[in-house]
This record gives sequence, C-alpha cells and structure tokens, in this order.
Amino acid sequence: MLAARAPSTMKLRSRFWVAIGAFQLVGGVAAASVRPPSLLLSRLSLASFFSASLLRYPGNNSYAFYCTHGLVNHTIGFPLLWLVFRVVGNGGGLRFVTAVFICLLLETVLAR
Repeated sequence: MLAARAPSTMKLRSRFWVAIGAFQLVGGVAAASVRPPSLLLSRLSLASFFSASLLRYPGNNSYAFYCTHGLVNHTIGFPLLWLVFRVVGNGGGLRFVTAVFICLLLETVLAR
C-alpha cells in the first residue's frame, strides 16, 4: 500500500519505506543518547539499553556472521536439510518445523 507512494524511479519501491524507517530508528536512538533531559531519563535512556552486554555481543559479532552465513548455509545447511527431510519427512506443518529445527541445531554444532 505504501509502495504506491514511493518514488517512481526506484526499482524496489517497497524497500523505500524500510529505509525511511531505518533512518528514523537510528536517528531516534542517536537523539535519545545525546543528552537526556533529566536524571531519571538518563538511567532509562536508549543508549544505556543498547549498551547492555547482552545486546553488544551480537553487535560485535554480526559482521563476521554476515560474512560467513552464506558459505555455511550452502555447504552445510542445505545438504543437511535435505538429509533431515529424508529422515523426518517433508509433509508440511510440524514435520517441516521439526526438520528445520533439527537442521539448525546440527548446523550450529557443525559450524563451530
């Protein structure tokens, strides 16, 4: 629905609004972390939330994951998925979810 209102020069018009939303999110986080108006808000600021070690860990490792996930998926993941489909079955529904879950677990173990 919003894609109709995106600039007509764009090839993928639906991504225009995703990009606008991303800019708004980053701008909002940056603006909230500059200088909170009160001491209470400084403890509850978004900067302190995003500075938590639980959230910094994936941020520190995301680029390495981005660089290697395609290689791991194509060399281990897809062949393993077809093997698990043969064992579990690909009847859809719960069988499909179970096969994908087993495959993700095995891929995580094998990739380490």
